[in-house]
Amino acid sequence: MEPLRLTVLISGNGSNLQALIDATTSPTSTTTNTTTPFTTTTTTTTTSNSSPPPRLQNLLKIVRVISNRKSAYGLQRASKAGIPTTYHNLIQYRKMYNTQSPGIGIGGGETSTLSRSGIDQRGGEEDVARKHYDQDLLKIILEDNPDLIICAGWMHVLSPEFLDPLKGGNEGKKGIYILNLHPARLGEFDGVDAISRAWVEASSRLKTSIRATTGTAERVQDVQDVQQHQQHRQGGVDGNKNDGKKRRRRRRRRKVIMTTAVTVHHLTEQVDGGTPVVVEEVPIYSFQKDDGGEDDGEGDGDDGDGDGDERIEPLEEFEQRMHQVEWKVIVEATEIVAREILENRLQQQQQQQ
Repeated sequence: MEPLRLTVLISGNGSNLQALIDATTSPTSTTTNTTTPFTTTTTTTTTSNSSPPPRLQNLLKIVRVISNRKSAYGLQRASKAGIPTTYHNLIQYRKMYNTQSPGIGIGGGETSTLSRSGIDQRGGEEDVARKHYDQDLLKIILEDNPDLIICAGWMHVLSPEFLDPLKGGNEGKKGIYILNLHPARLGEFDGVDAISRAWVEASSRLKTSIRATTGTAERVQDVQDVQQHQQHRQGGVDGNKNDGKKRRRRRRRRKVIMTTAVTVHHLTEQVDGGTPVVVEEVPIYSFQKDDGGEDDGEGDGDDGDGDGDERIEPLEEFEQRMHQVEWKVIVEATEIVAREILENRLQQQQQQQ
């Protein structure tokens, strides 16, 4: 059986796309470009190599990567992998209908004034431009006859003009399945900047906890550490170096402030809604450096200032952990849905016999 055909929609760096490329596609070479008034398409010819086949190569084939941003590095990732690419530009549609960008936000121009219904609450030509854009986007995708569409960092709210013709694939057995990756649980941190918003929420919770617990320098401390320290003093024993290192490690032990998640779900008209396929929780940590003594090099982390205060992990570290989960989850969810598609087709064939 031929591999299922996969179209990937992106808007930025394309690290989630790269995870799919690594799982499905072999290295490639030459490229050619075709340009129309609203679209630039790049086609790359595949070359074979002696490396082992990727994990999902026999199950899925990425037939095209589409970006709504020309500068998206994901387009270069796709071209290097020999995958055809298309840049589909909303700005040109705005110019056609003489409408201005509503501001910085989703899709480089969407704000909270835009609902999933595709109706810009300000009304007028912006709504018409978006509908036209989505209709042409659908045409580009359908030309490749895909079995599955994945929004992997696609920062543009898709309207009913795009979704309605594909219905049946979402949570059904007909049409084309559409998946979306959301770096949170569904219903939490909907829309853009979900990762940083979760980190800010965790930081706020930590500050509230610290204020509520104590006003001393040692504001959050492991009760067992205190008890063991008191036992050593009462017994007239300072404890050996190993005991000290264990106590310091416990004081630097990371603590979960809250958990967020990475979700891959079936795309519906509700922003970041639909049935989840895979959900993996990701904790957000705080760290507390030892109040005294030298660092033994085995702690989980610290705040970097040596004052013993409890601090949330740096945003950059949390983002990196989230991305690593994204790369894993998007491949897992894609495989699950691809096998579901194949199973549904097999059942349909058996029913027809």
